[in-house]
Amino acid sequence: MNQILDLLSSGSHDPALHQKLLKCFEELKVNENGWKTCVAQLMCSNDMKDEARFFCLQILEHYTKTRYVDASQEEQLLLRSFLEFWLQQTSRHSFSSFIQNKVAQVFALTLSVDYPRRWPGFFADLIGFVTNCGQPAVVDLFLRIMMAVDSEVVARDIVHTQVENERNTMIKDRMREQCIAPLVELWLKIAVEFESKRPDLSSRALLVLGAFVSWIDVHYVANERSMNLLLKYLVGYPEVRESVCDCLLELVEKGMEPLAKTQLIDSTWRMLVSAGVMDFAKENDCDYLIKLGKFVNGVGTNLIVCWQKLHKTGDTMSSTAARESVEQKLSTMLLLLGHEDDDVSSSVIPFAHAYVGLLKQTSPGDYADQAALLLRVVIRKFEYDDSYNFDTEGEDEAHFQEFRKELKVIFDNIAQLNADLTMLTSHAYLVPILSDWRRAPFASVENSLRLLYCLGEAVPVNFGGPENQTVSMFEQMITLMVRSGVVSHSHFAVSLQFLEATARFDKFFTAHPDLLPPVMEAFLGAHGLHHPRGEVRSRAAYLLARMVRMMRNHVHKFVEALLIAVADVLMVRVPGSPPVWLSADDQLFVYEAASMAIVAGGLPPERMCHLMRALLVPSMQAVQALLPRLSQGDPAHKMAVAEAIRDAMAFAARASKGFSSQTKMASCGCVEPFLEALDVFLPALQCNEKGDPRSIVHAGVRQFLHRMVVCLDEEIFPCIPVAIRHLVTNCTEPRDLYEFVPLISQMVSKFKGKVAGYLKGTLDCSDTNSQKTCFGVLRKVISTPGMVPKQYEEDMNQFLFKHLIPAAFSAPSKPEFDLNDAQNILVRRRTEERGWRTRWRG
Repeated sequence: MNQILDLLSSGSHDPALHQKLLKCFEELKVNENGWKTCVAQLMCSNDMKDEARFFCLQILEHYTKTRYVDASQEEQLLLRSFLEFWLQQTSRHSFSSFIQNKVAQVFALTLSVDYPRRWPGFFADLIGFVTNCGQPAVVDLFLRIMMAVDSEVVARDIVHTQVENERNTMIKDRMREQCIAPLVELWLKIAVEFESKRPDLSSRALLVLGAFVSWIDVHYVANERSMNLLLKYLVGYPEVRESVCDCLLELVEKGMEPLAKTQLIDSTWRMLVSAGVMDFAKENDCDYLIKLGKFVNGVGTNLIVCWQKLHKTGDTMSSTAARESVEQKLSTMLLLLGHEDDDVSSSVIPFAHAYVGLLKQTSPGDYADQAALLLRVVIRKFEYDDSYNFDTEGEDEAHFQEFRKELKVIFDNIAQLNADLTMLTSHAYLVPILSDWRRAPFASVENSLRLLYCLGEAVPVNFGGPENQTVSMFEQMITLMVRSGVVSHSHFAVSLQFLEATARFDKFFTAHPDLLPPVMEAFLGAHGLHHPRGEVRSRAAYLLARMVRMMRNHVHKFVEALLIAVADVLMVRVPGSPPVWLSADDQLFVYEAASMAIVAGGLPPERMCHLMRALLVPSMQAVQALLPRLSQGDPAHKMAVAEAIRDAMAFAARASKGFSSQTKMASCGCVEPFLEALDVFLPALQCNEKGDPRSIVHAGVRQFLHRMVVCLDEEIFPCIPVAIRHLVTNCTEPRDLYEFVPLISQMVSKFKGKVAGYLKGTLDCSDTNSQKTCFGVLRKVISTPGMVPKQYEEDMNQFLFKHLIPAAFSAPSKPEFDLNDAQNILVRRRTEERGWRTRWRG
């Protein structure tokens, strides 16, 4: 043991030493006398270091948790003598807080086993020692012990077994009978005695009182003496008042009958109001206001629950009193909710939520004024404060965004409750700001645009339908937003919110296409795709695709301008060249938007073909330029080149998104440009580079082929054999095979037997390596469940039996098939496997 203590005292960070100590710790825990050795060390060594003490206390804690219940009388006395010894030592020596916390846990665990049967005088002994000694260190340990008892025996948020719950109930029952009165008396005495010289002990005493109030008689706290003491601390003792708020919160959270709780809350509230506690407008201590806010929140939410219970019983008089009590607390809640510190505001968010829920259970017009007050506070609290760091968003900024989400829930609920009120209140806030936005604070300008967006989500509106007040106010606010020029605000967050809001109201612009030009200019210009901030450009790309998709019938006026404006953001990012405006993922949205604009523009087929070819040229040129570089440079360079090739193909694939089952590529005259792109991309399958670069390039080709199968008809057939042969031959990884089969399945599902000759030609090729791999694909398709996507299974099954399986048996019968060649032997074996595997299909 001495060696262990020496190691602990050395302060070494050697991992090997730590492993040795861990092993010793585990051995001492299971050793029958290990805890006794630790007790002996703790009682005889006054100069032990904290690390050694903590080690010994952990062994003792483990013993009291696991084996003390079966301890002999001698062992019980030994542990009890140690606890008494430690109290004595505390009066003479100073110990670290974490040591005293661990000792307090040992006390509480001992209590849970010994009290009341084996040590009925536990609390009497403890109270007697603290009273007689009275030293601050002993008082401090006593209060820590009481909090540990709360955690072990009282706290409901800690999960216990059924046996432990029964034990805890028995302990609490006996405590109520024997010692609660003297304990409460001692806690209050400590609070008074140390209120000036050690306010931290007074605070802790009140926290203990609050922790126990949930299960002791309420009159131990709700009496004139106790309440006057709490009031005194709230008004005149800044170091203690936060603990008073916690104690009062526990009091109002205490389980009681609804009428009794309502009366208790009201009497407490009147006392606090009369003392000026609720006049906190000039209070600067936000930590205190957060605690006070949590108390107010507890008051409000508990009163609402009381009202609900009383309302269900039919007690009209009592439920009316509870409802009136809620309304009396509303102004205080609104002051806290509207506080400039968001943490203070957050403290009463549940009260605000619950209050709106209460309003939903009454007629909307009865409390319209209260709802309007709450709504105005919520709208104002949406605003950013000056400390928000837009350049480096950290934890505080994340908290604010979560806070905004909570406020929006309240906003949405009020809108559901009373849409007209929400529209009028929002209109009154928004219009003056947007009408004079150059002189308004940035936060208000940004918030007005965000508010308009939130309105669009919360309040149903039918643009183009019958005119009503809601439609009229929406039209006025959106028109003002577009024509005010607010998008040119210097702060990027305003530009971003403008783009969000305009995209949200696409149906408005369908009904009012005359307002589209400034919107499209914003998206395409320096406030959208060409904004200095990357996050604005990224979001503009996504929203542009959405706007073009929703405005198909009106984009014909902007096709040429759009294509000119986005030309510089369509360039493929090539390794070693200057960066482009957008990431590859964002560029995909711009390609999609350009494609949809071309197809929906109502242009002649020849013009559409010309524009689509111009859209595809950057991708084709990039692939042609990059393919020779795929075998050059170090691995990192090769990967970058492969990814650039894949991106270029992805752009071309996304450029086909403008076509649909109603708008065919052929009817638009755009088949030729895509076949040209296919001719450029297919040679990429012949790259000799191994490993990831080749897989990346193949993935790009497969993606493009998937889109061409969707958009083209029989025009794609001549490309199938070469594409499949190269894809199959280079299936060197299982992943390649799995990604190849869906392409085959897609072809079969769309073209049925028409494509059979092209696929059979792949199996009939004279290259035995290709044959072997093709048969491997066929084996995988037949034998692997889920290999073929479900939507293609039926078509694929028919195709296999009608076309591919006969080809699998005919290949080995060809004259050029050498039965003695090693590669052909593998082909034959795989062919034979086909015969066995087809039983699975049968």
